[in-house]
Amino acid sequence: MQVGGYGPGYGDSAYAPPQYGPTAYGLPAYPWQQPQVPPTASPLVDRYTGGLKLGLILDAAAQALAAMASLPTPPNISGDGRSDAQNMVKYQESLAQNAKRDEQIRTIGALARLFLV
Repeated sequence: MQVGGYGPGYGDSAYAPPQYGPTAYGLPAYPWQQPQVPPTASPLVDRYTGGLKLGLILDAAAQALAAMASLPTPPNISGDGRSDAQNMVKYQESLAQNAKRDEQIRTIGALARLFLV
């Protein structure tokens, strides 16, 4: 005899429906739904608008351009002290110009990142 008095097939069922617990992110996932994954955060994408951050892209491009710039070619040693010293002074001047240009490129990239975020 069943406790509810409704007869067979009514009242409490013989089995319990499957229970799905909460997932790590969002609502419970059922077998017919794709699992929900939290969105990945990229430093190049604005989290509010979803658009690319132009300042960070320009800064990264400036860093890459400055890193790929080639150094000046070193002078050949001729054995003559006077000409070797003059060539070394010219080489150091060209190294200083290269470092200055490198810093100018990096500064432009940093300013772009600062003002175009």
